[in-house]
Amino acid sequence: MARIKSSVIDEVRGLNILDIIKPHVKLTEAGGRYKACCPFHAERTPSFFVNPEHHSYKCFGCGEAGSGITFIMKYLNLSFTDAVAYLCEHYGIELLYDERDRPSRPVQDIKTLHSAVLDYSVKQLFGERGKFALDYIYERGFDKSTIDKFLLGFIPPNVDMTPFKNNFSEEVLRESGIFIKGANGWYCHFAGRILFPIHSATGACIAFSGRSMNPNDKAKYKNSPETPIFSKRRELFNLHNAKDVMKKSERCFIVEGYFDAIRMVSAGYGETVAIMGTAFTAQQVVQLKRYVQEYNIILDGDEAGQKAMRDSLKVALETDIYPNVIFLPEGDDPDTFIKNNGRTQFDSLIAEKQDLLSYTIRCEYSLATDDNKRFNRLERIKEAVSAVRNPYRRERYIDETSQVFNVSKALFSEDISPVRQKLRTAGQHNALRQLAEEQYLASVLRLMDEQLYTVLDGVSEAYFDDERLRNIFKKVLDLYQQDDNISGIVGDSVFGDDVASLLAYELPASPHECAERGKNNLQLKYYEKLRLADIKAIAVAQSEDEKNRLSSEAQELLKKVMDLRKRYINGE
Repeated sequence: MARIKSSVIDEVRGLNILDIIKPHVKLTEAGGRYKACCPFHAERTPSFFVNPEHHSYKCFGCGEAGSGITFIMKYLNLSFTDAVAYLCEHYGIELLYDERDRPSRPVQDIKTLHSAVLDYSVKQLFGERGKFALDYIYERGFDKSTIDKFLLGFIPPNVDMTPFKNNFSEEVLRESGIFIKGANGWYCHFAGRILFPIHSATGACIAFSGRSMNPNDKAKYKNSPETPIFSKRRELFNLHNAKDVMKKSERCFIVEGYFDAIRMVSAGYGETVAIMGTAFTAQQVVQLKRYVQEYNIILDGDEAGQKAMRDSLKVALETDIYPNVIFLPEGDDPDTFIKNNGRTQFDSLIAEKQDLLSYTIRCEYSLATDDNKRFNRLERIKEAVSAVRNPYRRERYIDETSQVFNVSKALFSEDISPVRQKLRTAGQHNALRQLAEEQYLASVLRLMDEQLYTVLDGVSEAYFDDERLRNIFKKVLDLYQQDDNISGIVGDSVFGDDVASLLAYELPASPHECAERGKNNLQLKYYEKLRLADIKAIAVAQSEDEKNRLSSEAQELLKKVMDLRKRYINGE
């Protein structure tokens, strides 16, 4: 990971924190400090305070706190390095890296190449070679202002590689995912296609999707592969434009296609984003959670739409959101429906939106043709309702299920209890491990660098029974020991999905308090495990000396366990 020069970081840290936060949050002066409703959680009474004297902010509602750099990291979901780069760009600070620590994959050059390809594609669309692609876009009912807003472009079948090869290394061309080197030289992955640029939340072009103009092509769309700057499971098409609209409307629309998103924005639904060739993911939820509380998923009314609905429900339950679902008539998508019927009719569909889990309950019942099948489907619903974290919502879904399936509410509610216990411990040895391991990591990932020492000190990878969580901890510890910001793990190609789920984990207290409590629990669980192992070993020990040694060791471990239990009870 590239290291920015410490002198640059110091200069960025010296920026006025008010200048950094004001463009994103409406602040009001309050006795030398500034207050606002917190941008990191929903609230009506301001509990978010900025102290310019100490260059810090703190929310007394959700516990989020930090510096100007930390704010940009969390608000824009950036790594430490990218947050510093963002602030350098916006405040005219020259971004310099330590020469001895240049990244093996030149990330900045890959970003620059994307910008160059974007400029090239836009010029080609409005040039002679792009006329038929431009006509196609116009025929679909989109005007030039829409094309300009979304920076649509075109890559001709034969691309002149000279300017790209002259300005970028082969490593950058290859790592970008835009160009491929074949037996006959370099060619563009998106040749002969209309180009949709994909932007990060901050507005940087980081990937592309290309729509074929050849009806014989098997793949109508080609997307950028995973690259050092792009993960399709994390990003959302049009988020950079939609996020400000989302904050005002407090809702978002999630569609499946690029033209669908463009059509909806053109019709006045500026809070629309599109997923990119994947199911809705936990990482995308993490992105959206910063801006909205209401999620509206728009699906086709066919079998594929039903499958997408089930996939979306799984992600919603994992990330503790409760989206609405809006189904279109079979054969329609948002693009064709709005084009043929107009906004008024589409507003009528939105008015008929349904809570996703409530819809699923009714749908599962209606699809069953006899009692045996209904009871089988009831098992599926039981697991879904059991996974709902909010007790009031869970009670509502219990009511709905008992009414729809015509079963006793008391019996169904009682039946859910062991399922909830199973869900809490699924894939784990016991409930304590879930509390200790998951909550500890979920808390650590939210902390600032200066808060990490005490919660990481004394914790070993041996404390983790779950291999997945153990590997995440090892990565976090490795980043911390190398003086890299641990937020870089969010976009990691190996751990990204699991980390996104941990970041969506609902904490019962502030991250620092939960991390300290989690550390205590990890140590308690580990020493108890060692003590029990010693007790078992005593029973089969071959000599008195060995028994005495194990007994003494078990006594020492018992003292540690009792001390940790005391600290846990006292909340130390």
